[in-house]
Amino acid sequence: MKTRPSKSLLLILLRVIPSIVVVSFLCPLHLIQAQTDFGVPVQVEVPAAPIPFKANGKFHIVYEVHITNFRAPDLNLLRVDVLGEKGMTPPIGSYTDKELSDRLGRPGLAAEVPDKRVIGGGLRAVVFIWLTLDDAASIPTLLRHRLTFKMDGVEKERILEAGQVAVSKQSPVVLGPPLKEGMWIAARGPSNVSGHRRALIPTEGGAYIAQRFAIDLMKVGMDRRVSPEDHQSKNESWYGYGAEVIAVADGTVVAVKDGLADNTPLSPERAVPITSETVGGNYVTLKLAEGWYAFYAHLKPNSIRVKVGDKIAKGKLIGLLGNSGNSDAPHLHFHIATGPSALGAEGLPFLFESFSVLGIEAFDPQKKSAGDKRELEMPLENALIRFR
Repeated sequence: MKTRPSKSLLLILLRVIPSIVVVSFLCPLHLIQAQTDFGVPVQVEVPAAPIPFKANGKFHIVYEVHITNFRAPDLNLLRVDVLGEKGMTPPIGSYTDKELSDRLGRPGLAAEVPDKRVIGGGLRAVVFIWLTLDDAASIPTLLRHRLTFKMDGVEKERILEAGQVAVSKQSPVVLGPPLKEGMWIAARGPSNVSGHRRALIPTEGGAYIAQRFAIDLMKVGMDRRVSPEDHQSKNESWYGYGAEVIAVADGTVVAVKDGLADNTPLSPERAVPITSETVGGNYVTLKLAEGWYAFYAHLKPNSIRVKVGDKIAKGKLIGLLGNSGNSDAPHLHFHIATGPSALGAEGLPFLFESFSVLGIEAFDPQKKSAGDKRELEMPLENALIRFR
């Protein structure tokens, strides 16, 4: 005959067992928090796989590594090594000290912090990587990252390999010119320190760098200036103002904004409050292919010649160069991204079919040099170029 526990015994067990269960769970967690042998408490990720591209006769790989500290004490990031496939040596890139600090962004923190390499609990550091390779044969198929940390309360440095990403096999889109004949400065163009390059913007539930490879094209006159010295306060005095902006490829118009007034050149004030809707001023977005969108910004008010749904051919007039939106002087902002949003998409590299690099300081307009002709390349920051 089986005996049943008394009611009082059942009550005791019900009270004791939950306590035992809770203790059995709490103790291991407490031990985990007390120990330091569970590795470096960070999340490492590469949000966008890089697409290699050619510029200045070399090949470039541009992307970001995000490092988030999931531990309350500070982590000191001492070194970042970029590695290729297993067995590929030496590292493709290595960054320490000031060279590493210069490549770091600290979202949400003040522009100046004592040491950007110190990552506080719950905070993030972004490493802006720009690799330059001599030839296409040197491009790796994947990238790995070896991170060296100093953890508070731990004497020995900790090394973590994380953030592996495959190098995209996609080729950049090949484009015709967005503007007609003339000399243009690729202001704030692609470089690892350009304001466009570092524009990591949280929007639409994500954080994106739509302007990763953006260019601000400003026209230069034969006097090697963007406007006569004594007439910079009027848009009409800038050499590029009103220039014809054209389609870089066949495409479909998917977004248009028009009617915003131009700003006064070089004024800190804007004609309209700057929001996510007005930051690009008067703009047009073309869908070139799935995942490839061309964004033209800061156009002249009431100059846009296309509407949403239009299928347009390469070279067709889109509008006129202006100074609307978040712009301090007449120029064309141009970039390619993965989606139609001006900010909520990832910036992609692109190649122009042909252009000439005239240089900047070395350029002599009296010589009328044809310049250094480039094909299937991207102009880099502050290059003086002429489209052909």
